[in-house]
Amino acid sequence: MNISTNWIDSEQYIKLLKNYSFKGASLFHHEDWLKVISLGLNAELKAVATSSKDNQIIALTPFMFKKKGPFKLFGAPLRGLYTEFTGSLFTEGVYEEMKYLALLSQSQFIKKTADYIEFGFENNQNEKINETFKNIGYEKVTRSSLIINLDLNKDELLKSYTGRARNMIRKSAKMNVEVFNVNPNIAWIKNYYSMLKDTFIRQGTRCPHPISFFYELINLHSSSKILFLEAKKDGNFIAGSLFLIDRKRMIYLSGTSNLEGMRTAATSALQHHAMLYGIENGYTRYDMGGLGIPSIDKFKLSFGGDIYYQDRWILKSKLFSLIEPIGKWVIKKGFIRL
Repeated sequence: MNISTNWIDSEQYIKLLKNYSFKGASLFHHEDWLKVISLGLNAELKAVATSSKDNQIIALTPFMFKKKGPFKLFGAPLRGLYTEFTGSLFTEGVYEEMKYLALLSQSQFIKKTADYIEFGFENNQNEKINETFKNIGYEKVTRSSLIINLDLNKDELLKSYTGRARNMIRKSAKMNVEVFNVNPNIAWIKNYYSMLKDTFIRQGTRCPHPISFFYELINLHSSSKILFLEAKKDGNFIAGSLFLIDRKRMIYLSGTSNLEGMRTAATSALQHHAMLYGIENGYTRYDMGGLGIPSIDKFKLSFGGDIYYQDRWILKSKLFSLIEPIGKWVIKKGFIRL
């Protein structure tokens, strides 16, 4: 069966997403999120569609594109864009062999212009598709995260935490920390971002994302795709957190606190409040938004849950593979900033 892959513009992508039945379409595939990434992080949507010879859509993939110097980077998702996964969407009824052919077609098509290609799916694909990526030179990179079951009542949720988390929640209550849902505006984002920058400074690094990204997140709030929370003590803002809403799942996106927030365990109060919000609103899973930093992992793991793994498949040109380690070293040393 002959198939072909072609570029489509953002309007065509949105139209196809609405008009076809795609299995597994998530928040990260939809227009609202792609606009946040495009406008907030200066990444361009470069979508592709794979069709049969009779022009029936087989697969749709929203690649995000950025240019770093002479290099062209494409990712579904692209690293560093706060996007957990996207990957290709397949129309209902497409059989496994056709998925394999569609991914091969898309990879060959993108490779003509790309120095870096990345695929990341919500669920790890079957062995045949994984073997396809291996055979055409992709490298597998595995990321881990933590899923907490919210299909519980409030008492069961609290019991599912470790003693450390329960103690921190009790401490915050004893210290009169209050948590509030926020209707965000520009002023609130400025305060949040200022605290976030200070958090990174304390860690000896810099905030990796511009304030424009957080401004764009305000637009998700009206469609109930994000939850903003703040913790206060004596009326003062001491910590804040942001949580994405994807179908029946919540994802911890970002969080920060000042020294008073750390002293009063405000971040634990925020996490607990978010999970209670999830239970009250019928969400069944809570994702801690990734593991990999030991000091933060200890905090996240104190809330229980199960570790799971997601694969990313990455293909780099020879020149990019040669230059990338040097570029990382230069950035780490602070000689340049991206």
